[in-house]
Amino acid sequence: MDQALYYAKLDNFNQDYEIVNCELEQVAKEAVKAHAKSFISRKVRVQLDIPPAVTVQSDKKWLSFIVSQLVSNSLKYSGASGEITISALATQEEKRLIIRDNGIGIEAKDLPRIFNRGFTGANGRSHATSTGMGLYLAQELSKKLGHYLTCESAVGNYTEFTIHFPRNADPHLQTVRRHDFAD
Repeated sequence: MDQALYYAKLDNFNQDYEIVNCELEQVAKEAVKAHAKSFISRKVRVQLDIPPAVTVQSDKKWLSFIVSQLVSNSLKYSGASGEITISALATQEEKRLIIRDNGIGIEAKDLPRIFNRGFTGANGRSHATSTGMGLYLAQELSKKLGHYLTCESAVGNYTEFTIHFPRNADPHLQTVRRHDFAD
């Protein structure tokens, strides 16, 4: 249901966002809390390794949706008694939020297409609940906010999603420019 609502809002994104300082630790904790029942029922451990006060510029609602999608994916493809680690890293060029699981991994041939609308890949075909929309929405919303997602994976070993927050990105300015050129 959430995915359908966010998909419907994608075209009118510039009418419903507010860039504020978002603490990554708080956003990550809220995503974990939202999926607490799944963590408990699947016996998946979570490890948060985010230094306090790591702040990024984003829209809190949209960023929370993105992080929740990535956590949901990690839970879906982690085995019972798995582990999900959520960490943050800051460099001179960017800040990163990293969500890594020790689940089934993604086949190398599927990796380049996981952010395509409707793509489910080999893993999605084996899980009836996969729609191929979650990662697409997460990537599209990230781009609109001036962020972007990457993924690394090894089958049978891990999957690691990274949200990149470039320090020189100004999503408001980019949206204004796009809107001015569209007129």
